[in-house]
Amino acid sequence: LEAIAALMLAAQRRLEALLVEWDPRYATTMLTDWERLLGLPDMCTPTSGLSLIDRQRLAYQRLIEQGGQSRAYYLAIADQLGEPGCTIDEFTPLTCQDDCDDFLYSTADAFTWRVNIPHAAQNVYVMTCQDNCDDALQEYDASLIECPITERKPAHTKVIFAYAP
Repeated sequence: LEAIAALMLAAQRRLEALLVEWDPRYATTMLTDWERLLGLPDMCTPTSGLSLIDRQRLAYQRLIEQGGQSRAYYLAIADQLGEPGCTIDEFTPLTCQDDCDDFLYSTADAFTWRVNIPHAAQNVYVMTCQDNCDDALQEYDASLIECPITERKPAHTKVIFAYAP
């Protein structure tokens, strides 16, 4: 009877552990099942190098996402993917009624908006005189929020990302 009781206790503990797996924020064993169900990885998800926490955040964000086009929607995506404290700037063209010291934004800038990320970019490399002429002026590891926000932005707009120095 003790052997059967040990098996039953092990089964009960396993079932209790699986209850936690019903939420992708805490899933470990079933995380690959959540990802498969939610269509992850996708074009916005790096295929390697993501931590367990990042994978859980992505799965949860995809599960609860309802869509939208407001500032609050895009800031919520940033929060859910581990980038709290982001802000959004929208640019309005300069008109005759503006002050002389206002920024000179054109009419094309009216369709551009900027997501300000409140920390420095990771693994930044800045071009030097020893680099080739066709190398990028600067490279960095993009935040996890860049692709999902870019993918979900209104089609007629352009989004740029600015990292704090």
